[in-house]
Amino acid sequence: MKTKIFLVLVAMVAVTVSGCGRNSSNDDISSVKKQITELQQQVENLPNDSAKIAEIDKKIDNLQNDEAETEIAELSQKNKELTQKNDELESQLSALQESGGYEVFVDTLFPSDGKTYVINPDYQDDVVIYSDTTCTAKLEKFPEFASSKYIESNAENGLSIHCYRTINNNIVYTTKTIELKEK
Repeated sequence: MKTKIFLVLVAMVAVTVSGCGRNSSNDDISSVKKQITELQQQVENLPNDSAKIAEIDKKIDNLQNDEAETEIAELSQKNKELTQKNDELESQLSALQESGGYEVFVDTLFPSDGKTYVINPDYQDDVVIYSDTTCTAKLEKFPEFASSKYIESNAENGLSIHCYRTINNNIVYTTKTIELKEK
């Protein structure tokens, strides 16, 4: 690359010095010499410029890696906090179930009238029942219900959910209001 630039410079000098059939003045020669000197200086600076570009590329890569590591650390911390919160809630639920508080809670929210309810067969195709509040764990079989009452709520994932009590005192969830009929 340097040799090509040098040959081009030599050719330019030769053409300029010979004047291509005209008489050249000292001013033209000095300006060409100045241009040649500037071009030679630029050629000499090319390795330094290449090193600077490589250094800048390395800094950009390091910044991108640092940002990704920071984001991963933040997501890991959030995951850890949510897992801990879930464990605490499960522990509280177990304690309530053991102390009988869970039954009191379910009886208060979903009072039973002594009847058993099922989903109206005309609407079963439109209904999906879940065992979790985020409506991700689908139940394979429709349960029977101990109460026709339900509670509307919003899940943490933003879904509007409806909560129903089963005959086993479990709470199940759906994203739609379901029509129940007496069994």
